[in-house]
Amino acid sequence: MTGAALALWRHREAMEAPVGAEIPIALLWRGIVEYARRHERRFESPIGEDYVLGPHWLDMCRAFRGLLDGETGRLDCGTLSTELRILVERAGMSLD
Repeated sequence: MTGAALALWRHREAMEAPVGAEIPIALLWRGIVEYARRHERRFESPIGEDYVLGPHWLDMCRAFRGLLDGETGRLDCGTLSTELRILVERAGMSLD
């Protein structure tokens, strides 16, 4: 297994069964994703179109990105950052 493949495997393991510092990051990630999914199902529009809740959700995403500079265990912060950017863009918003 290559170094990159091993890192991805460790990341997936950490997301499925987080330990230590991985736990709050994994829980926050799941919360951010689930909030956007439930909002879209309930209101039939992406959270980015909600002028009340959308900005707060985006603030949460930006804060999460900042937390990736801290301790994250086996989690691959590059992967999480990329997935976060994709999630935010699908919601019609931008992290920048």
